[in-house]
Amino acid sequence: MGKRLLAMIAALVLTCSLVPSVAFADEGGGTPIPVTIQIGENGAPVDTSGTGWTYENNKLILEAGYAFTFAGHAFDVSGENRVRNSGIIVDGIFANGSKGSGFAVRNETGGVIQGGTFNARVGNAGTIQGGTFGSNPNDPNGPYVSTSGGTITGGEFNCLVMGFRSGSIEGGTFNGPVNPLGVNIKNGTFNGEVHNGNNKNPGGTISGGEFNALVDNYGTIENGTFEERVDNHGTIAGGAFADITRTKPFCYTVNNYGSIKSGAFSVDVNNDEGGSISGGTFDADASEHGYSNSVTNSGTIGGGEFNVDVSNSGTIEGAGTFNAYVQNGNARFDADKNKSCIISGGTFNSEEMYNFGTIEGGAFNGSLSNDGTISGGMFRGQVENDEGVIKNGRDAAGDPVIPCFSNPVTNGTGGSIEGGLFEQGINVQGGTTTSCTFPVSASLTGLSLAETGAEQLVAMYQKDSQESNRFTLAADTGYTLPASVSVRLGSADGQELTAGADYTYDAATGVVAIKKSAVTGPLYLAASGVPVVVPPTPAPTNPENPAAPAPLPEPPSNAKALASTGDSLLPSIVLSITLIAGATAACAAVRRRKRSHQR
Repeated sequence: MGKRLLAMIAALVLTCSLVPSVAFADEGGGTPIPVTIQIGENGAPVDTSGTGWTYENNKLILEAGYAFTFAGHAFDVSGENRVRNSGIIVDGIFANGSKGSGFAVRNETGGVIQGGTFNARVGNAGTIQGGTFGSNPNDPNGPYVSTSGGTITGGEFNCLVMGFRSGSIEGGTFNGPVNPLGVNIKNGTFNGEVHNGNNKNPGGTISGGEFNALVDNYGTIENGTFEERVDNHGTIAGGAFADITRTKPFCYTVNNYGSIKSGAFSVDVNNDEGGSISGGTFDADASEHGYSNSVTNSGTIGGGEFNVDVSNSGTIEGAGTFNAYVQNGNARFDADKNKSCIISGGTFNSEEMYNFGTIEGGAFNGSLSNDGTISGGMFRGQVENDEGVIKNGRDAAGDPVIPCFSNPVTNGTGGSIEGGLFEQGINVQGGTTTSCTFPVSASLTGLSLAETGAEQLVAMYQKDSQESNRFTLAADTGYTLPASVSVRLGSADGQELTAGADYTYDAATGVVAIKKSAVTGPLYLAASGVPVVVPPTPAPTNPENPAAPAPLPEPPSNAKALASTGDSLLPSIVLSITLIAGATAACAAVRRRKRSHQR
């Protein structure tokens, strides 16, 4: 019994040790059998069949599991479907002298081309790992390779390469045009033009590769190096764009008609009408040419970092960062065209900027010359309002938007100010100012401003207005309202406004009313509350040790003497004592008489 059990265990161990080998064989991982096919002078196989292949009716069938080398002469594959490969083509010459229609060589699903020279039309549904295809990349009527559902990982292609529906290009050198329709490009070197889709067929995804010629993209670019022009009708979500062959500046290397979401651009970029840029980095030319580059926008910019000049005739919105010169609109545009050049968002760090269009929002940290319209935004640099208009605007919800200026604004001869908040005032060099807002700083002692309801205290200016800005002073605890206040322009040393004419103050209510027509700059309001005089409070008693009441005087022992003097403090008490003493003596006498009678 023990011997049987031991034998069973040994058999089980042996069976388990054989499982991997069986699985490997089932997966077809065996080494292909090498086969050589001789080609005669007539361009056909010398024999009609061999191990793993047959040649019948001018058609060669190559079976799976074999690696074929074609020796002797070139194989004349003129015609259609002359070779159907399910095995591996290692080497050989395939020539199509007639250049007939259809595929001369079909690399079937599972078939592999590792080498060989193909001057014939090749249809690939398997894998191309190597070989040379075509002889003249500039011949539009020459042979081509079509890959649909197949994969190209290597090889040299001196002809047109196209693809349909699915498949991928993962390597190889392409010296002719490449037109993949629904085929993904993952790697490779492309020295010919690449047309990734068209206006009727979507392109695939480009996620890698080196592109040294035009790329016309209707699909998606996620990565890769692009050293020539790119016309984007699809999406750019990554990649490096640098034109190393350019010989002149202002030659748009990227023309965007679709969407740019990311990428590194060291070239001139034209964002056409209908195009959008929401990300990416835009830098100067990194090549030996050293051009400054620029971005011209007729579409929409909603994001990205721009370290080159930007010329905007479209819309800039969102959260882009602009670190170089920006021009919004153009002096040559008509008024309606410039109105449609809009900036409504972004951060602008350039030292200078020019506006001919409309600014509705954004943060501007450098100087700006305005010949257009400003109706929103934060301006921290110098602003020259030469021929432009500054006014308040409204947001999408209809709420008011007030542009804010941190530095003095110069209003030139042709400038017009109809709104805005001016923290440092206006440098009047002509022009007109009809309405605006200035900040109010307050120096108050023992007082506060009641119910302002605003983050910043401001006063409005309106030309020739009889209305007033109203502020209410409230006395702090221990103070009363003062008899007067001081209102000046700018600071404590500024020009003082005239009480009664420029402003009024009601000491009973604390209301300060400053005429809007008198507010020609930032205001300084100073006032001091009057301390309340409080009488001194007596020292409090100590409840733990209350003062003892004065004791009542003791009655004198000689009542007659006290009565005769008339100085008794308690006459009623003395009289009561006397009466009680007499009554007691009488009672005692009565009791003695009763006892004497009883005896």
